Amino acid sequence: MRYLTRRFMKIFRRVGSVLLASFLLLAACGPDEQELDMVDDAAFAATAAPGCPSAPESWPLSLFWWKTTRQAERFVWSAQGGQVLGSELLFEEKLSWNPLNGTTDKRKLCHQLYLADADGSHRRDLGGPALLQAGELFAFPSSGYVVAQTLREGAWDYQRVDLDGTRRLLGTISGRCEWGRALPSPDGQVIAFVRTHQGCANPAEVASTTEVSFLDASGAPLPGHATVALAGFGQATWTPAGQLIVTDDHSARSVALDGSIAPAPLPHCIEPPTSSSDVDALGRVLGVSESGMPAVVAADPARRFGCQ
Repeated sequence: MRYLTRRFMKIFRRVGSVLLASFLLLAACGPDEQELDMVDDAAFAATAAPGCPSAPESWPLSLFWWKTTRQAERFVWSAQGGQVLGSELLFEEKLSWNPLNGTTDKRKLCHQLYLADADGSHRRDLGGPALLQAGELFAFPSSGYVVAQTLREGAWDYQRVDLDGTRRLLGTISGRCEWGRALPSPDGQVIAFVRTHQGCANPAEVASTTEVSFLDASGAPLPGHATVALAGFGQATWTPAGQLIVTDDHSARSVALDGSIAPAPLPHCIEPPTSSSDVDALGRVLGVSESGMPAVVAADPARRFGCQ
């Protein structure tokens, strides 16, 4: 028994020595204090919203400390073309101790919006990083704003973002028996907030009611409001002439700014719903290159705004 105890203690000391040496080696590979003083991450951390990543981007990926990672997620053309609106996903990550969690652990998901030329040059950040992951985007810089959908558990928030990064909530879609979006008009002077309800009382029911309200370019509410009842699921799209159409693919209604409703011809398409999307007026489809820059990935004139 004493022999086994001594043998175990020797093994334990050897394993402990290996672990200590590994830790020291990893620590040596990481940035030392002098290097950290030279890393210019302070400006990034100073602009981040509370709860957004603040760890240096320059640190190597490790088991022992968090680092900030950026990933380009999507680009859309601005309404006037030429410029693009980009969204980066930012988060802190480190190597995971638990393989069940995946390769890395992640926390503090945020996003950074920015305008740039079509080739990605002359980048201009719209404020600093903001909470949550960004989804749908619409860009109207000539009208002084962009619209960003942010994704949180159980809901989608649509926000108007000034070119200096100031944000104003336009509305929230709960995702429970309701769907919708905030749609700027083709000239950006009006924003339609569209909310469709379907199947709350009876999940098998296909009929829907679509509520439409309007805001001006600053995000302030306008007096017009309408509720459109359709036999199927209601979706909205703007026409190039500035008419808002709500349709279920079988019938369509136009909704005027004063809230009046009238029958309308069935649109040939509903996407893109306005003049800013991933497809420009020539049908060039915008995507993300391997280097995280905007890139034209296809050409499809039939998909451009105006197909309505």
